[in-house]
Amino acid sequence: MTRPDRVGASGQPRLLGRDLELSRLVGMTDGTYVGESLAVVGGPAGIGKSALLDALAAQVPGRRVLRFQGNRALGLVPFGLVAGLIGALLSDALPLAPLHRDVLVRIASGGRAGGVDQGKLRAAVASLMEMVGQEEPLLLLIDDLHEVDPGSTAVLLAGAGRVVPAHAVTVLAVRGRVPEPVPDAIEIELAALDEPDAGRVLDELPEPPTGRRRLELLRTAGGNPLALVELGRRPANTVVLQDPSGGRVALGELLGDVFGASAAGLPDRTRRALLLAAAGETRQQVLHAPEVGIRRDDWDPAEAAGIVTVSAGLVRFCHPLMGLAVYEKAPAADRREAHLVLAAAASTEPGLASWHRAAATTGKDPLLAEDLGKYAEEVLAAGDAMTAASVLERAVALTADARETAIRRLRAAELAGSVGQVAWVADLIADEVTTTPFPDIRIRVAALLGWLHMMDDRPSAALEVLMPVAEQVDLGDPILAILFLGTGALPAYSTGDRHDLERFARACGAVRQLVTGIPPGILWPLSMALPSDEILAEVLHTAPRPVVVDHDSFMGAANLGACCLVLDETSLSIAHLEPPRDLLARGVAFNPALSTFAAVGWAYLDAARLTAAEHNALLSLQLNEYLRVPMVTAVATVQLAIVAILRGGPDEDIVVGRAAAERSGTMAVRSQLRWAEGRAAAAAGDPRRAWTLLRGLYAADGVALHRHVGALAVADLCSAAVEVGEQETARMVLDRLTQSGRWVSRRSRLLLERAAAVLSDDPADGARRLRVIVDDPAAAEWPLERGLSLLDLAGCLHRARSPREERKVLQEAASQLEDVGADAWRATLPGRMRAAGDRSPDVVPRGGLAQLTDQQQAIVRLAAGGLSNAEIAERLFLSTRTVGSHLYRSFPKLGVTHRSQLAAIVEAEESP
Repeated sequence: MTRPDRVGASGQPRLLGRDLELSRLVGMTDGTYVGESLAVVGGPAGIGKSALLDALAAQVPGRRVLRFQGNRALGLVPFGLVAGLIGALLSDALPLAPLHRDVLVRIASGGRAGGVDQGKLRAAVASLMEMVGQEEPLLLLIDDLHEVDPGSTAVLLAGAGRVVPAHAVTVLAVRGRVPEPVPDAIEIELAALDEPDAGRVLDELPEPPTGRRRLELLRTAGGNPLALVELGRRPANTVVLQDPSGGRVALGELLGDVFGASAAGLPDRTRRALLLAAAGETRQQVLHAPEVGIRRDDWDPAEAAGIVTVSAGLVRFCHPLMGLAVYEKAPAADRREAHLVLAAAASTEPGLASWHRAAATTGKDPLLAEDLGKYAEEVLAAGDAMTAASVLERAVALTADARETAIRRLRAAELAGSVGQVAWVADLIADEVTTTPFPDIRIRVAALLGWLHMMDDRPSAALEVLMPVAEQVDLGDPILAILFLGTGALPAYSTGDRHDLERFARACGAVRQLVTGIPPGILWPLSMALPSDEILAEVLHTAPRPVVVDHDSFMGAANLGACCLVLDETSLSIAHLEPPRDLLARGVAFNPALSTFAAVGWAYLDAARLTAAEHNALLSLQLNEYLRVPMVTAVATVQLAIVAILRGGPDEDIVVGRAAAERSGTMAVRSQLRWAEGRAAAAAGDPRRAWTLLRGLYAADGVALHRHVGALAVADLCSAAVEVGEQETARMVLDRLTQSGRWVSRRSRLLLERAAAVLSDDPADGARRLRVIVDDPAAAEWPLERGLSLLDLAGCLHRARSPREERKVLQEAASQLEDVGADAWRATLPGRMRAAGDRSPDVVPRGGLAQLTDQQQAIVRLAAGGLSNAEIAERLFLSTRTVGSHLYRSFPKLGVTHRSQLAAIVEAEESP
């Protein structure tokens, strides 16, 4: 368990050249930068991250400072750092929620976290920091984040940025570049000092170097503060800045020589103590145990030399490079002996003992690899898949058997993938699909790589990996075959390309012969592949809704929901997808299934449940903040844009969605946005633009670029075609769809009939056929499409010169569109009504606050009271973006154009 370290001086000269960075961090603690409570500081070794943390701690009086430092050995302890943080903060007096206290106590006591709701763990840690900070504001400093256990890192990054800055500010320092954008965080990359600041660092040394030596030091150090200090304070004849051939010596090698020389002159017992600490054990209670044999006074010479500080039960190197130099300069035999001693001392921590034994092993050790494999499963049971993957990766290097090596590497990759670590998966298994001699492993590797490419928003690349394996490998195992094809279904659907789908269908056809009946696992791939299968639809309607309690039932529900979505069973799709989506939202389910958010989002849009679609997309983005899975980001961003398009704004969401669609490698995403924009152009009274956008969903020969979206958009295409005289082209597209031979869903049937009715040369005949469509009970499942069918019906009545009936239909259409919140049509409906002879001032009635949702009313009342969007968001526990979106949609309903007008609306509502 990691314990907090005292904020102490590093023994270095005062901080120079970091005024801007320091003021930025101090500003987080004193309220200069409102709403910012998390910062990540990155930069190479020696660049001054630790010194910056020291300086920050010294400049924030009135805050309780806790400092932790990552450790490569303790980094294998699941939730080790979080346990230390909880232990330092938790007390019986805090009024925590019982569920939060329970999970905190379990983690702090070293109990297993398996089965713990990970969302609750993050919320509990944030709540703990918040409550403690209300009594005494906190400053939490984490150094060497790259050495912290992955579970703790995920908790900190997900939760620390949501604590009110007045109560707690967290600053994380990581060696190297900040790897990914971190949500809700200030990101600071420390660069090399410029020459004037580097010169001032040298000037503050006890004996500032001059002349040629000064120039050599400035050039060699390259603006690295640690190098300037450590090289500059050594006598000139003890540091060689050039190698014998005249070239420059690498900076890391120079510093290693300097630190190694510092330790070389110390007593033997001190050098042994330093090596044990450098080998990964920094807890005094372990180092001072009889079997290790280190005494407290063994550290005194190292402290006097400025190599370590010893306090609060921990040994801390004044700079990580010092520990690295001590370790690397020690003879290999001494390093092995140190790890074996520490392994013996860790008898009550079998995982840590195995890690030290592994570090002491020079060759293969199958028994030790097996021990590490067991420990990885224990870590996984504790809820930390990332650390488990790290342990397995170490086990791979010790495994002698080729098949066992491949299995462990694959298992490590699967665990890394389960928490969304796409790049790590690629590093582990990128070459396995072509090099492994084991067919069953090759299938699993290909499936995982296919998933990796899909999560990277590259479905075509996924199919390039998956399809050759499907065609070359014997898929004689039905379960493995279903797993493999289930992975391929999403990229096949995402491309929507007829050739990809035909190729995928052939593979599915082979698997269909291997299975009895239609098990749930194969429903999803079959729905993608089969050209005609009414039996499949019947199975969907008779299949019981899964009770989602674990991974298997989660995937069963997700598969059924995805299948329903593809077959246009929208209500069933939502019913199956919402339970696993809710598990994801609570942090219980595993992260690769974030694609479930995408599926249920499309279903909400199909059902015209715009508020649900918006909430789902925002929640998806929130959960994806740490993982940053490109596919999830692209889909959620485009879904928000579609919601905005159908509502008539805000424009910012639409612009961001367009950019996301342009970057996306997924035809389904691009086609969905183009379809929505075509609808919006028609709503705005611009049929030519609508035609251009919708025609772009089909190739020159009329074949849909994305099979599913093209089938859904054809009715809107035909409506636009009538307005611009492109009926023949529209008929070609419609003929392509009707002659495809594919089974037609209830929804597709309505849309194809609508398209044909719109294209009828006899407007009266078209009107009769459209009336049948809008009166069909099935049409109620897709209310937006029913509203658009009503507009088409009104158009036919207009051409048939039936103004009275046209007005009635337009009123019905206006009511239908208003019910679903499709405000994009609001501006043009009055003009159509007037053209039909209506003289009322406003087609779409406007009401007071009662027409708003409860949440919209709450937001409007707070805005009327003068609160900003950020203040409303904090009070209602919403995002600022959600508040702005609700206000944007509420304004037209209330008949206002600015928030300053809201007070009068609220006062009028509340007056007797």
